[in-house]
Amino acid sequence: MRRLLTATLFASSIWSVGASAQYAPAYGYRDYNRGDLFDRVQADLDRVESASYWNGGDRHRIDKVRGEVGEFQRGGRRHALNDAIGALQKVVNDNRMPPRDREILAGDLNQMRDYRARMGWH
Repeated sequence: MRRLLTATLFASSIWSVGASAQYAPAYGYRDYNRGDLFDRVQADLDRVESASYWNGGDRHRIDKVRGEVGEFQRGGRRHALNDAIGALQKVVNDNRMPPRDREILAGDLNQMRDYRARMGWH
């Protein structure tokens, strides 16, 4: 009986871990610091751009986000963060991309806003 109970608990715990991973939001609830967050934003932009066919306007908006994020990473100033958030919002709103890619970038955008709020920069 004890062996059956142990096996049942083990199986249910494995199932719950798999189920929670399956239904977690794309951007997750990651613990991040400034470097990790903005490095991931750059990596997500690279991945989204390489997996899509972009026209000139789409490419320009992606390049604008890269530049603004890079400027914030170098200086850490509030103004640069606000510019990066605004530029990424334009990509999420205006660029043509698959829904999954838009969801990933929207998650990055939300985490950038969370970072700004944690810093007390509204």
